[in-house]
Amino acid sequence: MTDEEIRTRFGQLAEAVTKVADTVTQVADSQLALQSLTGRLAEVVLEVRQEVRELQRRQVEIQQRQAETDQRFEVLLGEIRFLIRNQGGGPRE
Repeated sequence: MTDEEIRTRFGQLAEAVTKVADTVTQVADSQLALQSLTGRLAEVVLEVRQEVRELQRRQVEIQQRQAETDQRFEVLLGEIRFLIRNQGGGPRE
């Protein structure tokens, strides 16, 4: 092998090593970007989870208030029925 062939092959080898290094750098950059994106996605998931918990808590509160309102309505309705029955002055047949 001549010196010129050795230089040519060495140049080719250097180019191949440079390409591999560039590819490794790109992969590392992609991994960092993916890690960053994954971290942000995890933050968003935690935020959404917290919002869902808050909505569930509010829903429970609304259901409790509705049950209380329904109870008050039933008491009031019972009172109105009592007053209507007793308004006639005596038992109806």
